[in-house]
Amino acid sequence: MNVVTAHIGVPTCIRLPREVIGMEKEIRNGFAAAVDGAFKILKEQRMFSILTALSSLLLLSGFAWNWQADENVENASRAAIGHFWDAYHGNEYDQIPQVQAELQRAIENDPNNPTLYALLGAAHFWHIGEAARDPNPTDPALGQDMPEAVDNFGKALNLDYYTKHFIGYINDDHLPGYLGITTVHLGQMTNDPGLIAKGDQTLDFAAYQFPEFNNFNRWAAHSTDGKDSASYQKALDSLWQGIDSCIGGKIDRNNPDVKPYLNLLTAVGRKKACWWEGVLAPYSYEGYMLNLGNGLVKAGQVDAARIVYNNARYAANYNTWPYRSVLEAIASSDLNARAALYDSGNAQTQPALGVPSRGCSYCHATVAEKGQYSCSQISQSACASRINELAGEQRAGFVWSGVGGLSVNDLEERRELVFGGRSSSKDVANVPSLQDQGIGNQGAVTAPRDGFGAHDGSWRGSGDLHQGVEAFCELRGGHIVGVTAE
Repeated sequence: MNVVTAHIGVPTCIRLPREVIGMEKEIRNGFAAAVDGAFKILKEQRMFSILTALSSLLLLSGFAWNWQADENVENASRAAIGHFWDAYHGNEYDQIPQVQAELQRAIENDPNNPTLYALLGAAHFWHIGEAARDPNPTDPALGQDMPEAVDNFGKALNLDYYTKHFIGYINDDHLPGYLGITTVHLGQMTNDPGLIAKGDQTLDFAAYQFPEFNNFNRWAAHSTDGKDSASYQKALDSLWQGIDSCIGGKIDRNNPDVKPYLNLLTAVGRKKACWWEGVLAPYSYEGYMLNLGNGLVKAGQVDAARIVYNNARYAANYNTWPYRSVLEAIASSDLNARAALYDSGNAQTQPALGVPSRGCSYCHATVAEKGQYSCSQISQSACASRINELAGEQRAGFVWSGVGGLSVNDLEERRELVFGGRSSSKDVANVPSLQDQGIGNQGAVTAPRDGFGAHDGSWRGSGDLHQGVEAFCELRGGHIVGVTAE
């Protein structure tokens, strides 16, 4: 058989039979001729005109894309998102029912939008987290708030992590933190240790994914546990780990002054969650320091707590913080006497670890409440007295004990009211499992996330509605000192 040598750009040669080469040429030439012929037929028979006419018929038959309807859906979603943030920043707790209804209507028409579910979950969490503000303490809606929060955060997470998105989409690593903390609280309310453990597992994953932000959620989930318990020690250490993540090192636990790290302040990227004046949680830094200071007092570390309280004053917007008077009243009080109050096992006598009776507002609200927590016209001692009164109001009703937990002594009574007895959480919520989903490097078409800061626009109602969430209850400020996302 005669052969030819064909060079393919490398020293190696391929020897092809002459008959094969002839066959390949014949096929190639035949294909080219067929293509040329097809184009000639299309030209001659004016097929392009025919195809255009067919397209018009399809449009008239209802196959057209309804651009107007799609735009209306997007506008409705944006409006619902904007209403949420207006109420949240405006400290308008009484607007929560209207906000929830608008978000629910938007979800019916835009069911694949994770932001809508996340904000609906946040609205429920806000409602129960500040239940002392509800004029009706037996409001049936309070009984469904925590299960609804878990359900909606779970849906938001599933949509964000496990559905396909356009290239460039940034996953929202705040969502595991929100799902985790609400799951823990639901387990606490229903006396379900398994559910608490499931929430803790989710929180550990969340803190691994986004330590600057989600370590606060781990704190908030167990801040009301006994001061000598392992769970409380882990919670308090999570606050330290959050700061460590922000500064890229380990802050001195005995002298935790953040002044040497203020040069790290940033308004972009993941680290912006560590600081102040974020678009969505402008006072999260101050709220974080309030929680850490109170947490240290509870642990008997009064000297370190004083330094932490002073850290809050470094914030450029500290003087405009609506809840500044709370921190100042505590910092100027007898902290040793305050620490002694945590020795009692009676949660009713223990001071709140955040702003009494408040959860989300003191990190997100840009305006003061009507008549509450305002000490601008009274003396420091009178202010301290007023804060103590409000703390008493908190302990008297069903409200959060501090930032992220229910008053332990209220749980049994609330369980009877809310769930009609010792209900299992299985009766009220189907909690998604991160472990079952196999969270890891999900979504081959998804870009690595850059932190909540990337979502400032979408949560505020501008930008891609199908991008993530920001900090609401951050769990009340889940930002810290270093630099990160919001």
